[in-house]
Amino acid sequence: MESPPHVHVTVLGHLQRDGSPSAFDRLLATRFGAMAVHMIAQGKVGHMVALHDGHITAVPLGDAVSRQKRVPLDSDLVRAALGLHICFGDSRQAIVAG
Repeated sequence: MESPPHVHVTVLGHLQRDGSPSAFDRLLATRFGAMAVHMIAQGKVGHMVALHDGHITAVPLGDAVSRQKRVPLDSDLVRAALGLHICFGDSRQAIVAG
């Protein structure tokens, strides 16, 4: 007889940022989960849940992966990440940051 599956709770905010999730993180996760359950109940497959212009929406997976989304290298997001020693896979950057 197979044993039942085990559930393990992971706090993603902590895992990704090494900090406790904020109220926004918790509410967003709840909204995403509710939309995912709604999509399952409606039989909507091949979609992902997304936050778009402040609204939770279903996005076809084909639309989500149809093109690369690029961040300009001179953007404040990249500068902030580099300031935190986040590596983007550039071996020269890894040597300098390391």
